[in-house]
Amino acid sequence: MKIVITGGHFSPAHSVIKKLTKSDEILVIGRRYAFEGDTNETYEYQICQRELISFSEIKAGRLQRKLTSRSIPAALKFPKGIYDALKILKDFNPDVVVTFGGYVGLPVALASSILKIPVVLHEQTQNAGLSSKLIAKVASVICVSFDSSLKHFKQKNVVLTGNPIREEILKLKNTASNSEKTIIYITGGSTGSHAINTAIYEILPELLEDYIVVHQTGNSKETGDFERFESFHDLLGNEGRKNYILSEFFTPHEVATYMSKAALVVSRSGINTVLELMALGVPSLFIPLPFGQLNEQLENAKLFQKTGLGEFILQKDLSPDLLLSKMRAMIKEQKKYRSNAKNAQKYVHFDAAQQIIEQIRRYGKRREEIPTTTGKES
Repeated sequence: MKIVITGGHFSPAHSVIKKLTKSDEILVIGRRYAFEGDTNETYEYQICQRELISFSEIKAGRLQRKLTSRSIPAALKFPKGIYDALKILKDFNPDVVVTFGGYVGLPVALASSILKIPVVLHEQTQNAGLSSKLIAKVASVICVSFDSSLKHFKQKNVVLTGNPIREEILKLKNTASNSEKTIIYITGGSTGSHAINTAIYEILPELLEDYIVVHQTGNSKETGDFERFESFHDLLGNEGRKNYILSEFFTPHEVATYMSKAALVVSRSGINTVLELMALGVPSLFIPLPFGQLNEQLENAKLFQKTGLGEFILQKDLSPDLLLSKMRAMIKEQKKYRSNAKNAQKYVHFDAAQQIIEQIRRYGKRREEIPTTTGKES
């Protein structure tokens, strides 16, 4: 079966790709660069290059809920996004398109509808993003991660599948650390978080006195965060470097390993990260992104706190002193937090990737069975 994968959330998409068979021909349509004019390659592009997954770049305008200075430039890019998607889809001729939402997925879904290619939509969040609501109008089936998303889609073809968890996480969810020192894993996502990095920079010497710190800074050249921490890292002695593991970007296996062994994770609260930490049962302290659709990250952090597995700090309240004291307190009480792991795992569908693949097979097969005319009838 020929399958196109697209959308703004590549982590669950990658989980599905890993469970498809070798006979499936896969094409990922996405962004090569995270931001316009940026030279930093996206997570999805790097993974596709590393794993030899076919990749086609598309430049689409981000949908704006409010009128801003970016609204008109974004709107002007949208027709080109559909045009590019039509060309890519005609060349590849897939049996099914699977989109994980986001503004990149919308023009691909619309182009698929024009070409009468079935669309499988997956919504990760507890609600529904604007792009997903629009894609739903042309989707053959809508897969959702939470019961709370069902009310946002009036279509009858909505299936609760859960959100796919990376295979690396599933394999390591019962792994314990054999390190003598407590491990803290700090991440701001693939592009990093300048707010988190700024606070960590002020308290890093104190953290390293008591803990092993694994730190993923992101790769934003605009903030220069990685270079600042790299300079700090270079000044440490050999012993200090053992206690401070630094990178712009960790592979999925490395992320899974560090998260599974951590006593505490400090992170933004994107839904994929939140669900992976629920699956692992790791105490976590979130600093939700203060902007975004429907306060999505704040809602994710509140859900995590509700399970008893973690806490959150609003970015407007974030300070180095508060962060340090909260981290120390949570590590001291980590057994209390870990006792709630089963409460958190109730929100995790460990077979989500396979359930989505069942929908891919169901709707892709219908088009696959349509005979293709290769010449003029006599």
